[in-house]
Amino acid sequence: MSLNELARRAGIRGPSLHAIIHGKTKVVKSTTLVGLANALGVPMQDLIKGRGGKPSRTLDNEAQALFSQLEDRDKLAILAALRALQKKP
Repeated sequence: MSLNELARRAGIRGPSLHAIIHGKTKVVKSTTLVGLANALGVPMQDLIKGRGGKPSRTLDNEAQALFSQLEDRDKLAILAALRALQKKP
């Protein structure tokens, strides 16, 4: 699949995918990782593994790995709750 097709399937813009692939994006949103993992048909954890195939042990990566194991409806519920929390002053 082309990079443009991957971006389309993941629900992101082509330039955003290019920046991620080439290391220009330092922090990738969890929703972007979920979209990419789904488009590629792989677990999200496979996208966040460090060099040597070992996952990085940062809290963010641990949370993303756990998030990837959830059912889609549970992911959506968590994202909705996080968005609601962001709107509160």
